[in-house]
Amino acid sequence: MRRPGFVSPLSLIASALVVLVVAGITWLAGGILFSPGQLSAQSHPGQALNGVASHADLAGECRACHPAPWAGERMSDRCLACHADVKNQIATNTGLHGVVSAGDDDCRQCHKDHRGAEGVLTEFQADEALHERTRFSLAQHTKQADGSPFECKACHVDGYARFDPAVCADCHAKLDAAFMTQHAADYGSDCLSCHNGAAKLAAFDHSKSAFPLDGKHLDLKCRACHAGRPQLAGLPVDCNGCHAARDPHQGKLGTECGSCHTAAGWTPATFDHAGTRFPLTGKHAGITCLQCHTDRTFAAAGLACNGCHAKDDAHQGKFGKDCAGCHQATAWKDVTFDHSKSAFPLDGKHTGVECLKCHAGPGFAVAGSTCGACHAKDDAHKGQFGTDCGGCHRTTAWTDVSFDHSKSAFPLDGKHLTLQCAQCHDKGVFKGTATACSACHKQPATHVGAFFTGTCTDCHTTAGWKPANLRNHPFPLDHGGTLSECAVCHPVNYATYTCYGCHEHTEAGTRAQHAEEGITDLRDCVKCHAGGRGEGGG
Repeated sequence: MRRPGFVSPLSLIASALVVLVVAGITWLAGGILFSPGQLSAQSHPGQALNGVASHADLAGECRACHPAPWAGERMSDRCLACHADVKNQIATNTGLHGVVSAGDDDCRQCHKDHRGAEGVLTEFQADEALHERTRFSLAQHTKQADGSPFECKACHVDGYARFDPAVCADCHAKLDAAFMTQHAADYGSDCLSCHNGAAKLAAFDHSKSAFPLDGKHLDLKCRACHAGRPQLAGLPVDCNGCHAARDPHQGKLGTECGSCHTAAGWTPATFDHAGTRFPLTGKHAGITCLQCHTDRTFAAAGLACNGCHAKDDAHQGKFGKDCAGCHQATAWKDVTFDHSKSAFPLDGKHTGVECLKCHAGPGFAVAGSTCGACHAKDDAHKGQFGTDCGGCHRTTAWTDVSFDHSKSAFPLDGKHLTLQCAQCHDKGVFKGTATACSACHKQPATHVGAFFTGTCTDCHTTAGWKPANLRNHPFPLDHGGTLSECAVCHPVNYATYTCYGCHEHTEAGTRAQHAEEGITDLRDCVKCHAGGRGEGGG
C-alpha cells in the first residue's frame, strides 16, 4: 500500500523546518506571531512601573505580558509582576482588587488592551454577580431616580476604584428629600455600614462588635444610640457616652456607671459602700441611699456625722461635727467617749457617774471643771477653801482626805498627827482656826495666875502633856538630887509654893528658928534660899 505524499520523509522534514522557523520568528517577535492591535498609551504621570510609563512602551515585547505556552505561567502572573500593589491587595484581601478578585484572578475580565493608543484599559461590566464580590448587590439598583438604567459612572463618578457615599445621599434625596435629611441626621452619611443593596438593612451582628448588646439595650432601635452621629463605627462604649445628659449624679460619681448599674435596668443598683471612705455598719447598713443622698446626685454627703445628723445634734455643735468621737453606728445611746483625752480625765468615783449627772445643761454643757462646779451643795466647808476640793479630797471617796497640814500655818507633829480633823475643826470651820494651844486646850486650875495663855510651849510639847518641863524655872528643880513633881512644891496652884512638902520641920519651929535671925516673913523661902541651899541661901 502506498503512503500519502504528505507523510513522506521529505514532507515531514519540511514541516518540522516550517514549525521551527515560525517558532523562531515568534520568539524574536516577543512571543506573539501576530499582534491583535496597538497597545494603550494610557498612563499616570509620575507613576512609572519598572521604568514603563504605559503599555505602549512594551510594543514589540509581547513576552513581557504573554508567557510562552510551555513557560508554565499565566498572563495574570505577568500583570502582577509589575502591578505589585494589586498583588498585595489580592494577597491580603483588601482594597478593590482584594474584593473583586475573590474566586477569579483573571485580570483580562476587567482590563483589556490592544484596542488602540487611546483605548481604555478598564472595562468593568455592570454584572450583578461580579458586583456581589464588592459586598454590595445591584439587585435594588437597576434604574436611576429618573427611570433610566444604571450605569457604573452613576455611582463611581471618579473611577471604579473609588466610591463616595455622598452619591447615595444625592441620589436618594431626589426620591425623598425630607426622609434623607432626617435619615442623615439620625445615622450619618456612611450608608454602606448598614445597607448592602440587596435589602433595606445589612444583617449587622452587634455581638461581634466592641459593644455587644444585652439587657435593655437589646430592645433599642438603632437610632436610640446612633441618632445624630456622623458615623456608626467608633462610637463610645462607656455608659456615659450615651447617658451623660440624663445622669442624675451630674458626673459627681465619674463615668463608670457599670460599677453600680447593669444593662438589665437602672434599678436596682448594687453599689458596694464597703469600698468607699465611708463603709456602712450598724444602723447605717439598713438605711436607703436617698436618706443620705437626698439630692440624687449621690455625691458624698460628707464624711463627718454632722453632714446628716446636724438636726439631731443634742449638743448644738459644741462638740464639733465628728459624732463618732463618742457615738457608735449601732445606736445613738451607744456612747464610748474617752474622757481620758479630755481636759477632765475621769478616775475614782467619777468613772461610774452618768454623763447627765455632770452634763445637765443644754448640749451637754458643764458649769466648769472645778470640784465646786458640781459639789458646791456638798461642800461642808461652805466655801472656806475655795472650789478646788482636790486640794484635800480624793476622787475615791469624800472621806479619803489627804490634806497636807505641813503646808499650812499650823504644821502637825506629835500627838496632833493622830487627831481627827473635827477635833480641832468642829462645826465644819477650817479656815481661820486659831493656832494657840489655849484655843483647844483649856487652862487647868493649877496654872491660873501663874502662866499667861499662849505660853504652854514653855513647859509642854506636842509629844504629850507629860512630862512637862519649865525650861526657865527660877529655882533648881533637882536641888534634892532628883527631879520633883510640880505638885510637891505647888500643892494648890503654880502661883504659890511651899517647901514644907519636902523638908521635915514644923512651921512653928521654923518660925522660931528664923526669929532668932530677925526674919519674920516666911512666905517666900526662895527669897533667901534662892539656890535651894542652906542658911543664907548658900
